[in-house]
Amino acid sequence: MIEKQVKGLILKFLDKVYPADLTTDFILALLYDWSIVIDKRTLMENVMFLIDKGYVEAKDVELPTHIDNIKKLRITPKGKALISKQIVDPDIDIDTGV
Repeated sequence: MIEKQVKGLILKFLDKVYPADLTTDFILALLYDWSIVIDKRTLMENVMFLIDKGYVEAKDVELPTHIDNIKKLRITPKGKALISKQIVDPDIDIDTGV
C-alpha cells in the first residue's frame, strides 16, 4: 500500500537529516525522486498521521493548526525508535530503502 510506503519514506528522510528539519515541499520533491507522485493534500494527510502518532513534530507552528500552516517537520525520538525497529507500527513500511 502506497500510504505505508510514503509514511516510511517521510520518516527515513527526516531521520537522515536529524537534528535538522525538512520542509514539506522538499519532502514532496524527494518522494518525486523516488517516483512517488502525490499531491500536497495526500502528503499532508500522511504527515498528520505521523504527527498524531508522535513520530514527527511540526516546527515553527503551535498545534492545533490548520494543515496548510505546517511547513517544517522533524523526527521525534519515538519516530527514531520506529526507524530502528524498537517499536512496530503496522501502518508504516519502514523497510523501504533510503
